[in-house]
Amino acid sequence: MEATMARVVGPGDGKAGVLGSSGFRFMIDGAEADDRFSLVEHPMSPRALAAPLHRHSNEDEYSFVLEGRVGMQLGEDTLVAGPGELVFKPRGQWHAFWNAGDEPARMLEIISPAGFERRAPPPRHSADTRTLRNVPVVNTSEQASHHGELVHAVEAGVLGRDDVAQLGDVLTGTAEGRGSDSDITVFDSTGLAIQDLAIALAAMGSGNELDLQMVEL
Repeated sequence: MEATMARVVGPGDGKAGVLGSSGFRFMIDGAEADDRFSLVEHPMSPRALAAPLHRHSNEDEYSFVLEGRVGMQLGEDTLVAGPGELVFKPRGQWHAFWNAGDEPARMLEIISPAGFERRAPPPRHSADTRTLRNVPVVNTSEQASHHGELVHAVEAGVLGRDDVAQLGDVLTGTAEGRGSDSDITVFDSTGLAIQDLAIALAAMGSGNELDLQMVEL
């Protein structure tokens, strides 16, 4: 086996993207470790469900919490891990994890053997940055501007992290929403499938009540 050169992985290096309602960044992938393992960072916005209940048939996972409080379901057991704690999730075990606190959380995960990173989705960039310039309202600014859709607009200099308002602020009247009936709402869903379906059905119901024109894509 050919020796791998030592290197430093910077805070912006690696393959990053969004999986469900949290972010991921593969800092070391299987190609760099002879497929023995991969190392991934999971940043999670407050109360975000990072991974719904699932299991792996081929991989073991070792999760080390860096900051915040991370809740985990391991089979029939539920726990909350804090900074400095390591959780082992063996292959074949049903598990889920989420941010159990009101502050951002972050953890490193060793996945052994490697291969999961080749099945991970590509970085999300479904909306044009020029469109996002005119959509200053998000559900959670922490998630959207750091590892969600807005990160592309921020990197392009089209939008600043402080230029966005949260949906809750609009609902409570502390931030402006749509200025007129001619304003268009662009909805980008990054939640669970059942949440997406419920929101879509509610939007369609409201559209039917208002006799709005439906656009088929």
